[in-house]
Amino acid sequence: MNRFIFTALMLCLAAGCSKIDPEQNTDYGFHDDYVYRRNYENLDITPIEDEHYIMFKVDFKDEVFAYLKKKGFELLDTPYHHPDPIEHEFAIPGILNDLMSMNIKGKGRVDKIPHLVFSNRRYIDTEGDTLNFTNTLSVKFLKEPTGLGDDDYNMYSSLMDYADEFDIIPTHLGERGWVTFACTVESLGNPIEIANWFSEKGGFPSAEPGMNCISWCSEQ
Repeated sequence: MNRFIFTALMLCLAAGCSKIDPEQNTDYGFHDDYVYRRNYENLDITPIEDEHYIMFKVDFKDEVFAYLKKKGFELLDTPYHHPDPIEHEFAIPGILNDLMSMNIKGKGRVDKIPHLVFSNRRYIDTEGDTLNFTNTLSVKFLKEPTGLGDDDYNMYSSLMDYADEFDIIPTHLGERGWVTFACTVESLGNPIEIANWFSEKGGFPSAEPGMNCISWCSEQ
């Protein structure tokens, strides 16, 4: 199906589908002790003590670096200046523009870092390898990539409703039924927790957190 026809169908028809009750499912049971990926399932992961992945506005990097130094945080890698997300089907809010990210280590309060857009703990797997999760997750709502039925429209509508409820921002709609979202400090959980919820309790075919460098517009 043509990409633009597919996009128009999903964005228009979703508006006519039933909405979830925001008073329901308030106890989500989020967890981050394992993760789903397309190449494996139930990969056990463990947070690394005092290590964090942070994102902040690049315009305030001097202030952020000064705060980290003052509070005794150690920079674990070279800060990365992210390209701005390209607007496809969704209006990308300014909070996701002009960001810088890096991994840090320290016992201070990460939530007090100025101009913080997102933070999460860093994780290792059972082999001791560090897993570089980002602030994104992708959710698949299409059960069959060859066609669109009523269930698919309803799933897409529910996905967007849950995105609003979880305070995650849609950034890209892929042709094969994958939607990419970005988490911020306002989100109800981190990408691992929310992706696990979509896979286990949301009834969606698949969901996974983003890893490595952020690719805002990669095809799923």
